[in-house]
Amino acid sequence: MCGIAAVISAHKRDHTDLLLHMLRKIEHRGDVGHFGEIKAFPTGAMGTNRLAIVDRDNARQPISSTNGRYWVVFNGEIYNHAALREELRQLGCRFATECDTEVIVQGYQRWGPEVVRRLDGSFAFVIFDAESKSSFAARDPMGIKPLYWAVGGSSLATGSGNDALLFASEQKCLAPHAQEVCTLAPGHYLEDGRSHRYFDIEERSPEREEPVARCRRLLGEAVRKRVDTDLPVAVMFSGGIDSTTVLYLARKFHPNVTAFTLGFPGATDLEVATRFCREFDIPQIICPLREDETIALLPRVAQGAEFFEGIDAMDACLAYFGYQQAHEHGFKVALCGEGADEVLMGYDLFLEQADPDALMRYRVSNLHRTDVQRVDRAAMLNRVEARVPFLDIEFLRFCYHLPASMKLRDGTSKWVLREAFRGELPDYILRRPKVRMPDGTGLHRLLYDHAGQQTAQVDPSLEVRLGIENRQQAYFLQLYLAAGLPVPKERFRRPGLDYNTDGYFRFVTPPPRQI
Repeated sequence: MCGIAAVISAHKRDHTDLLLHMLRKIEHRGDVGHFGEIKAFPTGAMGTNRLAIVDRDNARQPISSTNGRYWVVFNGEIYNHAALREELRQLGCRFATECDTEVIVQGYQRWGPEVVRRLDGSFAFVIFDAESKSSFAARDPMGIKPLYWAVGGSSLATGSGNDALLFASEQKCLAPHAQEVCTLAPGHYLEDGRSHRYFDIEERSPEREEPVARCRRLLGEAVRKRVDTDLPVAVMFSGGIDSTTVLYLARKFHPNVTAFTLGFPGATDLEVATRFCREFDIPQIICPLREDETIALLPRVAQGAEFFEGIDAMDACLAYFGYQQAHEHGFKVALCGEGADEVLMGYDLFLEQADPDALMRYRVSNLHRTDVQRVDRAAMLNRVEARVPFLDIEFLRFCYHLPASMKLRDGTSKWVLREAFRGELPDYILRRPKVRMPDGTGLHRLLYDHAGQQTAQVDPSLEVRLGIENRQQAYFLQLYLAAGLPVPKERFRRPGLDYNTDGYFRFVTPPPRQI
């Protein structure tokens, strides 16, 4: 995983300063020793802050195709890169590295835009054609890796003109140099600024296998691919059914897995997660939370993660501590359980809907700018790559098309997942109901109440246009705007679909606490 940026200009000019300025905004997305791996062209420049994971010694970016015509910068992981490399070798391609980045550019040289349909992984990349001076950019089917683009000025000194295509992993790189920052949609690619869709989750895959067995097999394969590394693996572990399943499977496929659990003293997540790790002999690191530190971190995380929705900023603030501990203990790769609640109907909101399938489709389509963005930013702010097994395309497509009766049954959520691991996981895990992160960690209303005590100065007309309803929402919007990020055109969370109409959470009543 990396932070990437590129400038593709219509005019010959030295774009190095502009590119480095963009990369400095996302320095946290790579190793300290791999900042600013760049290449300049007469009409463009591209570069990376590289988090070295695959072929760490030889995978310096940008990387070119064999003929030197195409150059790529890449953020993500391609899990089938070894198979694709062998196929390309059989077709006559010569490789200089064993990294997945080179497979992308060699594949593009051979297959053109169709290469995106062959990639199994999470990715965002930009390719520059040094011969035609054109560009090609793509994002993975679920938008696990971010990619933004803009038409802007290619002169850092003046910021004037609209003669360049700009690309970057985060909006903060582009906002100073363009009037409008665009999100490359999941499952799309961009050819010289023209967007094309290549993936549609509504397309069904053939299913001949019994659903419970298929669930177990596909999730096992999803985890196996994501722990295929010689590096140690961290798992963000709350003791819920999602993260427990990921942890359990990771231990089956990798010899060096450690659980990281967040919580205030006495939190229910700590109790359940610690019991499971003890019984299954899994190394565990507890990440203790403090009220003052959590509150103090909120502005930094909201701005760094580019969130203006409170539910995302608050959850990102908590997640930050887990990935911070993973980094401090030497981990670069982490797994998490995000995505399961959306596609398997884990939230209480699904029980309240007349059409839970419609809610599922909405929540899954919205992941790239909510929960998935939270995972990416909380991890990358700590130089950690987060991998999301529940968003593996084969597993996700299978779950997406399951009838609601396989997900919600007799008041039990995520029924098919619980049945898939019955007999392998203990009953206290299989029977544990969904517990939202603020309640499971013991945070409860701390950040929500803190936000409600703040006075925000936001343009009233913007509040009306975005449907800002209370002091909490205004506060988080103010934090976001204070970072110089683009003014939002719409809300990314909707009452009744993303949170309860009476507030962001239906909090469990917290026990008395000493402050």
